[in-house]
Amino acid sequence: MAGLRSSNRVPVGEFATLLAEYERTSTPLPKLAQHHIADRLTNGWSTQDPLLSVATGPAPG
Repeated sequence: MAGLRSSNRVPVGEFATLLAEYERTSTPLPKLAQHHIADRLTNGWSTQDPLLSVATGPAPG
């Protein structure tokens, strides 16, 4: 489909740019809603994972 990116490519440069902007502006990382955190825990994420509550991709549908 037009406008969609391949899920095989990891946009490392884009992530680095975004993270640099968050750092420059002191913007906190985006957080997931509690029910999405629960989904991650159900899927085997550790409660000790520092990225557990961080949104690392497009908002789930």
